[in-house]
Amino acid sequence: MRGFPIDYRDIDIDAADYLWQLDDLLGLIRTVESGLDKSAHELETRADKISEKLKEYESKHGGIKNYEQSSFFYDLDFVVAQHDMLKDQFPNIVRGGLFLSIYAFVEHSLNGLCEQCRLEHGIRVTDLRGSGPERARAYLKKSYGITIPDEVLLGAEFKLLRMIRNSLVHCAGEIPAGEEANFKRLCTECLLNREVELQKHGYLQLNANFLEWFVVQAKHMFSGVCKELSAYVERKRQEQGKGTEPRSPQ
Repeated sequence: MRGFPIDYRDIDIDAADYLWQLDDLLGLIRTVESGLDKSAHELETRADKISEKLKEYESKHGGIKNYEQSSFFYDLDFVVAQHDMLKDQFPNIVRGGLFLSIYAFVEHSLNGLCEQCRLEHGIRVTDLRGSGPERARAYLKKSYGITIPDEVLLGAEFKLLRMIRNSLVHCAGEIPAGEEANFKRLCTECLLNREVELQKHGYLQLNANFLEWFVVQAKHMFSGVCKELSAYVERKRQEQGKGTEPRSPQ
């Protein structure tokens, strides 16, 4: 597709446009984690009170007959089951959903950021193969001649994030057996062994600090890409200031 000259004075690259949204996501993550902790603590307190009443009853009556038929058993069993779900299963489901929302925001916003000057050459990010930061790197190099450093575009980190995304979307949170070794290697390389774990049968366990780590990495990436792209736009403005005004697309 043939592009059109554009006026770079109309292009504004500002990392704040993305960072405030990531900060909002960070606030949401902390609110959710706080709620999970509070609910689990309330159930622990409730279980302790039932256990205390059970001990008082046993002490007063010399034991308890037909324990499994008593209200103590049903109350305590219910609370313990709810607590286990809140500590293990439910947080992982919630974190998986939040992770996919953050991943989608990062990929969509990164594509939009890269295409700020698209009219000049008419190429879209989606015209290139690949996804995420790797495709963004290729697009910025091909379209603008900008080379983004590895530490900005999160090479190993995004390989791990993409594996997690694909696992949640396509495999219900399971890492295929043939990819477990590579997954563990990436976790070690990214220093995330405690934040992302594999349970029995290769199912993902996303721990409390993982999503905050993801958002912090995304903020670092957008700051770096915006810095490089902003410098490119400023150079083009200076070049245009020395030449003729560009014509607007028809």
